[in-house]
Parts: sequence; structure tokens; C-alpha cells
Amino acid sequence: MNVVIVTHGRLAEGFANAAEVLLGTSAAVIPICVGETGERGVAERVTEALEACDGPTVIVTDVLAGSTTQAAFPIARERGVPFVTGANLSLVMELVLADAFDLTMVDAARDQVMLLET
Repeated sequence: MNVVIVTHGRLAEGFANAAEVLLGTSAAVIPICVGETGERGVAERVTEALEACDGPTVIVTDVLAGSTTQAAFPIARERGVPFVTGANLSLVMELVLADAFDLTMVDAARDQVMLLET
């Protein structure tokens, strides 16, 4: 599945790089990094990324109330594209390996976040 990931700073590129290392490919990960300019231009970049994707696609952002979500969510809603916020590497890998979006992927990624007692 294609993953358009929109993050603050260069985190999206880091997710794409980690997918390459762990899965052997990052072709399905389209990183969009938001810098000092905030959400200006992000909506256009998300739209271009979606138009370049063949097959099932999901949009992922890093922060629920962040500018990344504010810019990308209206596009997802308008186009009926699944949208997940609170990105982690487990989620990105689950999505890249999937043929279609399923809520169990979000649950599996959420289960990877835990406190280990020391």
C-alpha cells in the first residue's frame, strides 16, 4: 500500500529510510517534510503525492493537532483516503506491507507503544 507520510522536520524521510533498511524497499513511502514554513504548500504537495500513487493509499501524519494534520486531513476527507495520525515505525511498516487499509493495523502499531519498567 502507498503511504503518504506528512511530518514536521525530516521525520518523514527517516520513516522512508527505516522502511528501506528493514523491509528492503521504501518505494511505497512518499515523505512530505514540513519545515519552518508550516503548512504553506503542504496541501498541494499532498495532492500531488496522491495523484502520483497507483493503488490503495493512506495518509499518515505525526501529530494529531499539528499543522501537518490540519493541512492533510481535509484532502483525505475530500478524496475518501484513509487517514491516520500519531505515526510510528510499526504503523508505517504494517501499511507498506498491506494490500489494503484495515483498522487492525492501527491497533497493532498502537500495541507497540509501551512503558518497559526498569
